[in-house]
Amino acid sequence: MWYLYKGVILTKNNLARWQWQGNSKCCFCSSYESIQHLFFDCLLAKFIWRIIQIFFNLSAPNSVHNIFIA
Repeated sequence: MWYLYKGVILTKNNLARWQWQGNSKCCFCSSYESIQHLFFDCLLAKFIWRIIQIFFNLSAPNSVHNIFIA
């Protein structure tokens, strides 16, 4: 959670900052991969958040900032 909060998770866009030469597209939907995309905007992430919402009656956050707001 600390890595998510600090924005240092090794997503493909963060790896590219360190001269990584791999493909920067999401493995699940072929969009540009970032923390925001991987955890909130990707269709797979939206599906998982929907399941959490249904089973636990929790609203889905739409950004990292919303997760850490009390």
